[in-house]
Amino acid sequence: MRILILGNGFDLAHNLPTKYTDFLEYIIEQRKIEKNENVTICELTTKNIWIDYFVHLYEINLLRGMNWIDFELEISHILQMFDECDSNIYNKIVPLSELNKDKKMVAFYNLYAGRFNCSDGIKDIPKQTYIELIENLKFDMERMIKAFEIYLIERVEEI
Repeated sequence: MRILILGNGFDLAHNLPTKYTDFLEYIIEQRKIEKNENVTICELTTKNIWIDYFVHLYEINLLRGMNWIDFELEISHILQMFDECDSNIYNKIVPLSELNKDKKMVAFYNLYAGRFNCSDGIKDIPKQTYIELIENLKFDMERMIKAFEIYLIERVEEI
């Protein structure tokens, strides 16, 4: 019996496009295609706060590192900022003006508000609670994961 053990970095050592920046570049590329035949990717990534946030940070060169742990740290950063605001999930989301002026949090707030066509940040979102925010973030995270699965099949599996 033979056993093959793969360690962390095996994919990168074989030049597979599995960095999260590869995934973001793929999303950016898909968004530029006018008549995109990949309807599923478009549906999963359109008005997806996590995708919008990561693409935004990538485009303005504010993403940390190149590894998936860095992606997770970006998510953690946003969630911790909300957690510091209020521990009661049934309270209303605080206005952006009540938070510190962290560049990433400001970007996140504005992108999230854009989902609801609010021009002045989350304070314009009518009576949304943290539990609603969490549900929306979870829904978009699930959509991002599905988009990543499709990316792996379409881009990595073919290699």
